Amino acid sequence: MPTKRSGPLVGKCPKCGNNIVLKKPFYGCSNYPECTFTLAEHFRKKKLTKTNVKELLEGKETLVKGIKTKDTQLIHATMIGLQHCKI
Repeated sequence: MPTKRSGPLVGKCPKCGNNIVLKKPFYGCSNYPECTFTLAEHFRKKKLTKTNVKELLEGKETLVKGIKTKDTQLIHATMIGLQHCKI
């Protein structure tokens, strides 16, 4: 059965193995509604790059630069990963 697609393909879903596509303002599984995996397009108001998203979907940590704290002090970079997320 072919999967539905609504945006640029960025990787494989870690939950079901189908395609992950950009659906604005998030990345989602092309197998929705059977699979409900999603990933926000922004992390702490910083847009994730396609490289960030691909690394996350591959189970890797990724470096996100220019993250700001709540009190607006700039943090140069932070590492994020999906390992602590419920999939």
